[in-house]
Amino acid sequence: MTRLAHTLALLFCLVSVVGCDHSAPPPRSSPLLTPIEATADATITDRMRPDLVWYDAGLDRVVRLDDGVVVSVQERHVRRELGAPPTQMRVFDDGSIVVVANGLFALPADGSPAIAISVPVSEAIDGASADDFWVGGWALSTGTLPGASTDYGACHVVAHAIARCVDFPNVGGYDAPMAVASDGSVYMTDRDLALYRFDGSRVLEVARFETEITGFRRSGASVIAITYSSGAFRVDGDHASAITYDGAYFGDLAGSADDFYFSLYDAAYENVDPSCHSGFFTSCTQQIVWSQTTIYRSVDGHTSEVGHERCTAAMEEACSFETVALGVDGDHAVVLGPRIRRTN
Repeated sequence: MTRLAHTLALLFCLVSVVGCDHSAPPPRSSPLLTPIEATADATITDRMRPDLVWYDAGLDRVVRLDDGVVVSVQERHVRRELGAPPTQMRVFDDGSIVVVANGLFALPADGSPAIAISVPVSEAIDGASADDFWVGGWALSTGTLPGASTDYGACHVVAHAIARCVDFPNVGGYDAPMAVASDGSVYMTDRDLALYRFDGSRVLEVARFETEITGFRRSGASVIAITYSSGAFRVDGDHASAITYDGAYFGDLAGSADDFYFSLYDAAYENVDPSCHSGFFTSCTQQIVWSQTTIYRSVDGHTSEVGHERCTAAMEEACSFETVALGVDGDHAVVLGPRIRRTN
């Protein structure tokens, strides 16, 4: 289980009406999710897209889900060509791709050889295409960003070369998500839970949240910021407003600010050694009793449950499935993990 999933489970237990000592998942009003006849070896995804796009390590290709079928975005084998699997990825609408794999590379849509890009940051990527994007993070290992005054910031890459770099506060050593809005504004978050916007001339603080931003989505001219456990926020210019009810702990979100799906994770655990007692100086090894993922849909502020899946410790293989990303495929919300599942 990922650190996020485990933390979400613990947080959800704190607000659950029935608590976390029940021996079975609470009943659900929605139908079970339906497995798609496809497997996935998903390591990283492009969460800036509404559809599901991921790097499949087994296929060594960047793929997407199209009407329930897994198809290649490009026919190239990424690890074979670059010598390492990607650790960051952005897939653009024109079919071009930017990946981090022992360096930053642009993968042209026409299948021509990868183009190495010399930029001292690579923790976050977004933009319009592989010829026009921003990349951000910290540059402590390679020196100050060109044209910037600190090691923390973002650089605009045009035609595979740095056009400019700007300072962003306190993103050093932190996996800082980034989003570029349709108007060209660059959003990035920092270790102090603040969201900043570069409007083309200066960097301004937009908002501060109780927990960190785990990712962004785009919604027309707006950007959606997904936080660790404070819900999701619609960001327009220098204003952020909540779009989910209080207490929603997210696995992921997909869709627009007015019509989106989101997933919640709930679980119960027990000590492997029943005689063990956790204390200030001790901790007990725990095993899962059951887990449950529930998918909701929110349309114009009205939220309804549309699908779920559950498993028990006896279903060890099923319980090992974790949500890598949530996406939209036609009229379905789709959950990506080692297997692919969708709402009915």
